[in-house]
Amino acid sequence: MSIKRQLSSAEITAAFKPRLEFPKYNVTLANFHGHHRVALQKMRSLAPQVNLVVEIRDSRAPISTRNGLFVRVMGDIPRLILYSKRDLSSLKQETIQKWHPDGNALSVDCNSYSDVRKVLRIAKSMHASTTPAPPLGSHLLVTGMPNVGKSTFLNTLRTAGTSIKKKAAPTGGMAGVTRSISNEIKISSNPPIYIFDTPGVFVPHVKDERTMIALAVTGAMRTSIVEPEIQADYLLYRLNLAHPDGKPYRSFLPHPTNNIEELLEAIWKQKLKPKQRGGGYNPTGAAAFWVDQYRQGRAGKVSLDDLNEFESASAIEEKLLDDFEMDFDEEARRWKQPFLF
Repeated sequence: MSIKRQLSSAEITAAFKPRLEFPKYNVTLANFHGHHRVALQKMRSLAPQVNLVVEIRDSRAPISTRNGLFVRVMGDIPRLILYSKRDLSSLKQETIQKWHPDGNALSVDCNSYSDVRKVLRIAKSMHASTTPAPPLGSHLLVTGMPNVGKSTFLNTLRTAGTSIKKKAAPTGGMAGVTRSISNEIKISSNPPIYIFDTPGVFVPHVKDERTMIALAVTGAMRTSIVEPEIQADYLLYRLNLAHPDGKPYRSFLPHPTNNIEELLEAIWKQKLKPKQRGGGYNPTGAAAFWVDQYRQGRAGKVSLDDLNEFESASAIEEKLLDDFEMDFDEEARRWKQPFLF
């Protein structure tokens, strides 16, 4: 009888092939709430006062975190796009320049004073070039999907422009910290420039399951909407495509794997079991722990989107927005109330 030799970690790594397709999971494709609609209506009412719209997207999911509603609501107002969390992302400035050849996009760390001062310089330059100068000062409005870093950006910008260190907007690691539009907040005295903070607004309907899962991994929604194990499996899938040697999770497992259960059990044994009083293996806890590590930049830098889909995804997103507008029109006719669209 022959005894099958167990492969070494080096042999497993050499033979490893990452998954090229992610399995289909049954997840909801919508997370649009009443306060999102109210925020959009308030944005529309503020539009005549706004000189520059600052849209923030998460550079870890730069396609999934864009929201075409902001363009439709704010119209032709000049727009600056910021790809936040630069320090946690693998997104390159060259890619951003390719997407935005007009130069209206920057990669930023919202905690970095040097990064946000670039935005302040743009706002001051725009104010100086406006003739006549706005009598009540220039106004910016910051928009974005939930948990992309809007409030962090605003607080850093305010301190950079006025030296006031007290937070102007509450911050947190998950979606829903800001639930209403703020009053104008001064970010510069000379020239006078103000900014409105807004709550994160979700798209009415995402284009597919992978987009919804990517948004969940970034913290754009409550954990209960997409199970942590599904989020962890998607993170493993993306990491393996970018790092087929398994280096981002090598501290838990000496070789790469496509089996999320194998990785979660290793994480649980190392990180959660020693602190756990009784009870057995907890895959949900291990998954939540690992996804949180990624959000903090401790589980590798990888894009959660296929960056080659920047253009092709636009047509699908626009169609979904068109359908959303028709829904609003029907609701307005039924209730005879003025709605946003």
